[in-house]
Parts: sequence; C-alpha cells; structure tokens
Amino acid sequence: MRDMARECGRISQERGGGTVSCRNRLYRAFMVVGLVAPVFASVPAHAAESYDVPPEFWYRPRSGEAVLAQPAIRQAVNALAHAPRLSLVIHHGADAETQLWAAELRGWLGALALDAARIRLVADAPGGEQISLEVRE
Repeated sequence: MRDMARECGRISQERGGGTVSCRNRLYRAFMVVGLVAPVFASVPAHAAESYDVPPEFWYRPRSGEAVLAQPAIRQAVNALAHAPRLSLVIHHGADAETQLWAAELRGWLGALALDAARIRLVADAPGGEQISLEVRE
C-alpha cells in the first residue's frame, strides 16, 4: 500500500496534479483489503465437523441414492467435495454389526467417487448402534 501511495505521489508530480486515478486506485486497494481481510481473519482453521447416522438408516435397503439422501451422509460428502484436503473418519462401535455398517458405508462412498484414501474407520464409538461421521483435516 505504501508503495502504491508513493507511486501515486510520483505520478501526480509528473503529470502536474493528475491524482484522481491514483486516488481511485488507492481507494479500491483499501476497499479490497478492508473487505477481504476481516473475512479471512474470521475463518478459523477447519474445525472437525461431526454427523450422526441414525440406526434406522441401517434397517432399510440401501442404494447409492438412499445413501446420499441420508442428511448426515450428504452433509459430510458435501463438506468433503468442497475441500480436497479434508478426510472422513467413520466412527463405529466395536461390535461386528457396526463394523460391517462402517465398511459398507465406506464401500458406498467409494462407489460414489469419494477417494477411499480419504476415509478411515475407527472403532471408538460408544454404544452399539451408532455410526458417526467426522470431517477433519
């Protein structure tokens, strides 16, 4: 900004007072900085987002359409689609049933073009029938 102000002063002297365009350039630069800087300052590093998949989802027949129609899954997939640096952690219970659900969900997400390398399964969910999706860096 200082360099731009100095340049405008130099141009003004060379042109004999043609400061209008320089003032406009400075004004626009300050407006951009003034409008954009607060936006970036208010955006924290991506905080982990968590979505719970209700147990009822697993008691119905599933298809690619049904998987994406489930709000928790759709929100997680949308978050991943807009930020390639994020990954998905599927938290599930230690029992065999929720392990199968988590593996099936990872398979569906892979079939729906989500990179399998971005998906991890973690058996740390409390309770037997809970699947939780966590989007994080």
